[in-house]
Amino acid sequence: MADLSYPFRLAAWKTARFISNPDTDKFNRNFNIQLATVAATVMAGVIAIPGTAPDGTVIDGQDERISAYEQKIDALDDFYDNNVQDAREAWRLSTADNQDAAETAMNQTHIEFQERAIDLLSHMYTEDGISETEMSDLFSQFENEVGEISSFKFNDLSFTGIEDASHLHEAQQEHSYSPNEHERAVAISEEASKGERSDVQFKVMSPLFGIMGGLFYFLLAMMLESAGFYNAIGKKSEKPAPQRDRKTGFNH
Repeated sequence: MADLSYPFRLAAWKTARFISNPDTDKFNRNFNIQLATVAATVMAGVIAIPGTAPDGTVIDGQDERISAYEQKIDALDDFYDNNVQDAREAWRLSTADNQDAAETAMNQTHIEFQERAIDLLSHMYTEDGISETEMSDLFSQFENEVGEISSFKFNDLSFTGIEDASHLHEAQQEHSYSPNEHERAVAISEEASKGERSDVQFKVMSPLFGIMGGLFYFLLAMMLESAGFYNAIGKKSEKPAPQRDRKTGFNH
């Protein structure tokens, strides 16, 4: 009858020899090095995992689209400087006789500015013909020239500003349709910001995961030592290699 236990006995002996090598008198050194290497790899690997970067893939025709958005942002900035601020200054200098009219003109001008900004943001957040890298630059330009994105609202729904556009195209696919494009754009801004916050949280937590990998190695080594694992393995490794049982037939 075949010795079915032989492969398992041989594997156990070889494992013991790997962990504890009596020929070199380096008890459990190999095993500890192996565990330490795994722990260090886990720590380094987890800590080094980068967050999601914006997709820089160039899309056909995007240069013309980028130029058009840059011009629209500049035009909105000029509208604020030449209309909103002028209307505000006219209201501030108005007399009692024309104060109401000046205030109405100021409010109407500001409303028009808000509407133009909302329209532009809606187009930018739903734009899928420009790489995320370039869109990130356009959003930065908007905030530098026009104002903070989160300060603009549509039906009491605020656009959510993003540090970069690393999740923009993903968010556009997630919200591919809405009866109102402004509402869709707001939803896309929230979804893109959510993905960005997840990346930040992972970067904050990843060092902790690496430390946990090292702590797991330390605790495992302590548990194996206290359980007499190394001593048992040492005794096993000192024995000669197991031999296949050559007996055949059946016992009665």
